[in-house]
This record gives sequence, C-alpha cells and structure tokens, in this order.
Amino acid sequence: MSRLFLDVYGISDVGIRKDVNEDSFVYKVAEIDDSVAGLFAVADGVGGLSEGDRASQTCIRRINLWWESELTRYSEGKGTIDTDSLRNSVIDSNSRIMKMSADKGVRSGTTLTMLAVFNKRAVIAHVGDSRCYRLRKNILWHFNRMTTDHSCEKTNLVDGVTTVKTVLTDCIGFRQEFRLDITEIDISDGDSFLLCSDGIYKTQDDSLIEECMRRERKNVKNICEELVNGAKEKKETDNISVIALTVSSGDR
Repeated sequence: MSRLFLDVYGISDVGIRKDVNEDSFVYKVAEIDDSVAGLFAVADGVGGLSEGDRASQTCIRRINLWWESELTRYSEGKGTIDTDSLRNSVIDSNSRIMKMSADKGVRSGTTLTMLAVFNKRAVIAHVGDSRCYRLRKNILWHFNRMTTDHSCEKTNLVDGVTTVKTVLTDCIGFRQEFRLDITEIDISDGDSFLLCSDGIYKTQDDSLIEECMRRERKNVKNICEELVNGAKEKKETDNISVIALTVSSGDR
C-alpha cells in the first residue's frame, strides 16, 4: 500500500435547548515526508457539574500539545507512538481541571475520546462515554465500536414507577483516580472512523450510525451533517459533536 490520505470533517452544535456548548473537539492532518499524521478528538463537559466547557477545552488543548510533540518525534524518525507520554498528558489534564475546580469551589469534569493516526498505526485514548466507531471492509463490512462506555445503569423506583438512568462512572477532572483506556490499532486503506459525544447516539442507535457511514462513506461532510440533523430532529437536548474520517491510499 502506498502512502495514506485522510479526509476529515467535523461539527460541534450547541443543540436545540442549551445556551452553552460544553463540547470541545479538534481535527487536524499533517503531512511529514511520505507519511501522514492526524489528530481527532472529542471532549464532552459532564452534565450536572460546573465549568464543563472549560474542562473540555482544557483537555483538548493538552491533547493537542501532546500531538504536536509526537509530530516532532515522528519527523525525527521515531516511528512508534509514545503512549506513556499520552497517558501523562491525560493525567495532567485531570490535575489541571481539578485545580481549576478547586480554585472556583466547584466540581467539574469532561469525557475524552481521541484517535491519533501516524501513517499505518493509530492510538485511541478514551475516558467516559463519548465514542469511537470504525467501519472496515474486507470481504464483508465490519462495524465496531472501538471504545467502551464508562457508565452504568441506575434504576430508581418512585411511587411505583421505575426509571432507568445512565450514570457516568469515569471522567477527567472529577477525582484523582480514573479509568483511562489506551489502545493501539492498525490503519487500513478504506477504513472509516467516527468520533462523537453522546448527543449523537442517545437518540440514534449503532445500526443507524453504521448505515449512515456505509451509505455516505465517500462524503465525510454528509455523514456529520446527517447525524447532527438527525439528533436535532429527534429532539436531542444535549450538545452534539461528531468527527468523520476516511482513510485512502494513493493507489485507489
């Protein structure tokens, strides 16, 4: 396979009810000699806590600094991804958000789902309930959720009525210890990825997301617009963020 090319588009929308967008995201691509690198990340300020917008912005800024440092290493011929420095960057984000919260006398937090591509390899870092999906075609289509939600269901019984609520179990900035999933994967020609906050999938299940990615796989802008508009049409009240990415090679 010859060099890879990355086609990417993203949207972050305040949604139909909220006044402040507490989601933050970044997507960027760089060419280094005959290789390509890309950073794609979504952070969602935790609802019910304070300063969610600042928490998500802090996290995205720190991840961006890590990526810039990795580009320097990559351009110097160090082809492996430094997952230790990535972990330290997320831990540093946690400390910064906790200090910000303590200074203001509040509690804050954010999710993070990040995909960093360095030519034919990539790393996924994940905390919380934002998501990363991959659509891959070999002989058949394979659609996978690449992240596991850090959440649980809480059942309440009030006056004979049972309600089930999804509760976040881990995020960045709320406490010192938290779960951080870091996974290295291979990148293949024809792969498609989608990163999103929960505003995308709470009203649109995985089968709908897969169908959209398959149908519009050659138009990342259409994928993003269709899923954001679909969430708003289904009266999703949260902020809505999505990044769509396709991978292709020069011999396609």
